[in-house]
Amino acid sequence: MIRNPLWKLLLPLGLCTILSLTGDLTLYAVLPAYGNALRGFDLASIGLILSANRLIRLGSNPLVGLLLAGAPRRGFVLTGFGLGALTTLLYAFSTGTGLFLAGRLLWGICWSLINIGSYTMVLDAAGEQERGWASGTLQSMTFIGMAVNPFLGGLLSDLFDFRTALLACFALSAAGFLIALATLPETRPANRSAYHQRALRGAAPELKRRLQALRALVHPQNAAASYVYFAANFIGDGILLSTLSLFLQRHWQGQVMLAEGAALPVATAGGVLLALRAGVSALVAPLAGRLTDPRAGQPGALGAWRWAGAIWGLLLGAVGLGIILVLPGPWTLLTGVVLAAAGSAAIVTIAPPLVREINPGQDNGTVLGLLANAADLGLALAPLVTYALLGSVTLEAVYAMAALMLLSGLPVIFTARRTQLA
Repeated sequence: MIRNPLWKLLLPLGLCTILSLTGDLTLYAVLPAYGNALRGFDLASIGLILSANRLIRLGSNPLVGLLLAGAPRRGFVLTGFGLGALTTLLYAFSTGTGLFLAGRLLWGICWSLINIGSYTMVLDAAGEQERGWASGTLQSMTFIGMAVNPFLGGLLSDLFDFRTALLACFALSAAGFLIALATLPETRPANRSAYHQRALRGAAPELKRRLQALRALVHPQNAAASYVYFAANFIGDGILLSTLSLFLQRHWQGQVMLAEGAALPVATAGGVLLALRAGVSALVAPLAGRLTDPRAGQPGALGAWRWAGAIWGLLLGAVGLGIILVLPGPWTLLTGVVLAAAGSAAIVTIAPPLVREINPGQDNGTVLGLLANAADLGLALAPLVTYALLGSVTLEAVYAMAALMLLSGLPVIFTARRTQLA
């Protein structure tokens, strides 16, 4: 039975995350198609801009995870929401690559605070048999933001202009910070005295203890979970998110023909596809979480239910990409995007409770900081690798390699599970 008090945490976290993502996701809908016309960015610059926030998170994720161990959670998340709103102003008033990059780097740090802090709070509050549902519900709300915001940003950019769209995004993000400030509860476990005693003994021993905990996390189960999480983010929120508008532009130029007399501008069509992808993910995430929660009286056995869900996620993603490759067209593209979205949503929902169960006794912030790095490595590399490859290969070839990467996760999982059972 789902505990109602969890909603007091999930609702403000989810709503404020949706609002905080407005500026970031507007960039993904608009820059790939119109970046050169709007700001004079070439493809290499666009790839760098879309990757910069993820690259910096490779350093900020483990640091935030370490700092969160035993510490109050609320302040971390509030700082992320507050500074995150300011990054959108930097995008709005930038006239070149430099200020845009500064905003993206700052946003990367903010997302580390928001993402790791939020999941740490959720795992603090949720019991074993509801961790998947709680993780999926929070992920679902994030996906709702990913559904609404690219469409809104693309539409406002087409109707008005890019700066107006970003200023509207800033107002929404600032509102999210104020809501979080008024409603977000604290979830840190109650062993405050032990935390303060460690702090009084000095920072160096405490840092040493946390680094030892990180070393204890390196074993085959964690490596497999990290690889699958990396692959899902590299492909779903990396390659597809950053290339769908470009795919439409290359196949249908300025207008995407849906039927005789029915067409959409590329930026709006890209926003619609990204919104649909995120909407499907929002529906799948809590369902995947609930289905992979261990049943009453049936322990999770180090995440056996979660691993099965991850396998299905990999298969769905590979099939979706295969449909895009084999059956080109607006409606088959839509079908492929839906299936790939479902697979990615299952994996990113399952991974946080999975690593929590693989690593009993570790602080939630520590394990989630490492998992977030696997995701962000994929997210950072995807636009850089993709846009670098596009000088010599087609997008279809990139999507084919992505499908093979998803399928490679299957032997990784099976090998890790055999190692654990042995």
